[in-house]
Amino acid sequence: MFSTIVLVFGCLLQRKLVTTEGHHGTNRHVFYAVQMDGNTRAARALAKQHGLEFIQRVGSLEGLYTLRDSRGRPDRATFEDRLAAAEGVHWVQRQHSHYRNKRIPVARWDHSAANSSQRTESESDRQPEENTSDQSLTFNDPLWPMQWELFAQGEYNSSGVDLNVMPVWRNNITGNGVVVSIIDDGVDHTNKDLKKNFEALASFDLRASHGLSHDPMPVRNQENSHGTHCAGEVAMEANNSYCGVGIAFNARIGGIRLLDGSVTDAMEATALTFNIHFIDIYVCSWGPRDDGAEMDGPHSLTERALRLGTHKGRSGKGSIFVWAAGNGGMQHDHCGADGYVNSIYNIAIGAVTQSGKPTYFGEPCPGVMAVTLTGASVGGSLPLVTVTNIGDGCVTYFPGTSSAAPIAAGILALALEVNPELTWRDVQHLIARTAKIPNPEEPGWSLNAAGYHVHHRYCDTPMSIQNGFEHNHMVSPLSLHLTLSAVKLTTKLPDV
Repeated sequence: MFSTIVLVFGCLLQRKLVTTEGHHGTNRHVFYAVQMDGNTRAARALAKQHGLEFIQRVGSLEGLYTLRDSRGRPDRATFEDRLAAAEGVHWVQRQHSHYRNKRIPVARWDHSAANSSQRTESESDRQPEENTSDQSLTFNDPLWPMQWELFAQGEYNSSGVDLNVMPVWRNNITGNGVVVSIIDDGVDHTNKDLKKNFEALASFDLRASHGLSHDPMPVRNQENSHGTHCAGEVAMEANNSYCGVGIAFNARIGGIRLLDGSVTDAMEATALTFNIHFIDIYVCSWGPRDDGAEMDGPHSLTERALRLGTHKGRSGKGSIFVWAAGNGGMQHDHCGADGYVNSIYNIAIGAVTQSGKPTYFGEPCPGVMAVTLTGASVGGSLPLVTVTNIGDGCVTYFPGTSSAAPIAAGILALALEVNPELTWRDVQHLIARTAKIPNPEEPGWSLNAAGYHVHHRYCDTPMSIQNGFEHNHMVSPLSLHLTLSAVKLTTKLPDV
């Protein structure tokens, strides 16, 4: 019976969406991924020979190209067989369109509707924690006092818990030399708080209908402000008397515009391997729907892209992929159904409240490697992370794991400034080896076979930054509320 259901389901999937939408959803085309011998010139010649349009190479995947067919063909199967049989062609894969949902901020919690199982966090609920933030450091940016997640002082944070980032900044560790790219719906780099740190070489527009472009400018509406929000968390300029301060405020920030309509496997793979020797960290605050019903993850080309990035990116040290864990907790979603979160190549990030407790929208699963502070407790009064907005401006409401992943990326950018030689596996081991329990009273903690405390709502820890750097072949004191105290990585880690 089970095998019959799987077979029927598989057949339904094969029938679904055999064509992909044009970039603006108005024209219908058929896209092909073609694995072949030869370079771009050979791919262009193949396209011309078969009446196709050459689009681009699929990111950094060797010998893999995207071709587009705008013709109606009565016998498409015969055409595809002929294309696959062409000299030098190894295989042809018709691309199917699908949607990836932004981990958009969950709707503001209706405090009056909170049921008895949800309770407001009071001062007595908060876990005491030693805080070493340098309270003497301040900025002239007007929303800096509201950035409670960066410093535990003032009217916006009396919990004593923050990311402990200021001692790191006092050591002049601000993200210099590190490149972060936001794969999302675009980045409005004209925003005054992003303009200085914008990096065109870390940017690409996969939705452009007018040819290849390094301008990731989104459609200017709030529906497409998500990527700009994420970029601000990482690299808002400091001390420019405008908006707030990014965690890695001297890092270079780019955007890859992917999410403005349906996408294909080849498009995702292109985004994830774009300029892999230049970009250090890719941030992805999106994935399958958080509805408690959908199971999906990276398809075959995207899987290849993630493996290539971690094994060849950053000149062999490996690209760092940071992924949002999802906001489907209220829909009883489980991030174990999200193949991006569970990929061994990704660092999946969840969110906790200002006191280190699980958020009401969080999804439990063992694939989450760490969590960061985003607020969003029931009945909480804190602003929920200050970020840049479309156009000139900023907002102070950006909760959810969409917010958590860029925070983690900013922290990791500081770590890479201290030690640029960290590999992608080093970074994962740093998180696992230096984590601490953020809320020991939360039921569900266990000790795994490797001797690490794990929890399906936290996995290892929330991310923060600890002072006490040791620079000579030592890793940054970063952590994710966790504490990346200076750990020397001299042992070669096993490959995967």
